[in-house]
Amino acid sequence: MNRHAIACLWCALMVSAVLITAGCTGTEDAAPAPAAIGDTVRVHYTGTLDSGEIFDSSLDREPLEFTLGAGSMIPAFEDAIIGMSAGEEKAFTIMAADAYGPGTLELDRDCIVLQEEPQVGRILRMVTEEGRVIEVAVAAMDETTITVRNTHPLAGKNLTFSVQLVEIADGA
Repeated sequence: MNRHAIACLWCALMVSAVLITAGCTGTEDAAPAPAAIGDTVRVHYTGTLDSGEIFDSSLDREPLEFTLGAGSMIPAFEDAIIGMSAGEEKAFTIMAADAYGPGTLELDRDCIVLQEEPQVGRILRMVTEEGRVIEVAVAAMDETTITVRNTHPLAGKNLTFSVQLVEIADGA
């Protein structure tokens, strides 16, 4: 073998070594894309309160399936799933204000529109700044304020979730 052929062989070996070291052999499949808006995902989760009490879990049933960005989940829950890869696990806490809202609200009578005079114990529907409808019960009132209690059982509570992203299906 002449010197030129040996030099070419040496160069080819060095390029191959660099590509293999960098993981660029061209024979491996690209990693699947992480979860993104529009993807339908399936997750297993366990939700706990600050006390450690489990309030819900999917571990004894099918994974929860939903489409990211469709608005069917708490926005902060969806935000935590975006960017995860299938098989990945994580834990996160959603503060009460970003979950089901505070337990009670004090409303200025001048800032709300009522169709009729409220009564203590009466259930009212309110629209949040995010456009979600929540039910509240009138707890107290005077000439200037109405105090309402959010009727959702998780209102006023921080929610901690342990999740595993089971599967990602491409968005349509």
